[in-house]
Amino acid sequence: MGIFRELVKNAMPHYLVEKYQHNSENPFASGSFYSPIPSKDEINKFNFNAPLPKTIPGVDLNSNEQLQLLDLFERFYKELPFPDKKTTGFRYYYENKVYTYSDAIFLYCMIRYLKPKKLIEVGSGFSTSVTLDTNEKFMDNSIDYRS
Repeated sequence: MGIFRELVKNAMPHYLVEKYQHNSENPFASGSFYSPIPSKDEINKFNFNAPLPKTIPGVDLNSNEQLQLLDLFERFYKELPFPDKKTTGFRYYYENKVYTYSDAIFLYCMIRYLKPKKLIEVGSGFSTSVTLDTNEKFMDNSIDYRS
């Protein structure tokens, strides 16, 4: 099993609760109606080993194609350049509060795989930083990028 498939399969829900339940930016207790973070009890009740539905009515999941894409992305994973903390020479770094590891990794892999000639993005935050760093370090600034 490839590294991406393993990461997706072994999501770390308890880690995420620990990380975010006391987040000062979330004024609501984990598990409350208003909180996006489930409580530890809710997580413990959930059966993570139960099979997920194979279909969603009206939605073509393209499951096989998605898994093939994960396998293709794996070659780019080994070349990830981003530092954990703010570092000279990089716009993006993982340890920020809004656009962290998985977001950046998948955007980076998509750009490397698709090699777009033009990219238009709405926004100007950390996803922009990932895009600009990837364009600079791997695409020789060949992407006509607009934000």
